[in-house]
Amino acid sequence: MSNWYWPQWNGSWKYKLLAFLLNLTAKLIGFKRTNADKHDDSYEKGGDENDRIGCDLGFLRRLLQDCEGSYLKAFVAYLFYFAVRLLWKASFNYKK
Repeated sequence: MSNWYWPQWNGSWKYKLLAFLLNLTAKLIGFKRTNADKHDDSYEKGGDENDRIGCDLGFLRRLLQDCEGSYLKAFVAYLFYFAVRLLWKASFNYKK
């Protein structure tokens, strides 16, 4: 399976397994790839911490729009949001 949602780094087998499972989950739930693409573009554009918070909240908003009233999908959307907030700070293009 190609990576379509979560970054594919040359990390350990544990990271590759996690990325595979997150990608599979996103596909099964029906989250659109454009959600991640827009988020990646905003991270590349960068800015300050307030910009990063805005990028991440926009990501969450788009994921929740894909949930179509499903509490399970909304739960997963929040898990993805918190994973991004906690794990992907180093990927944001901070500008002074």
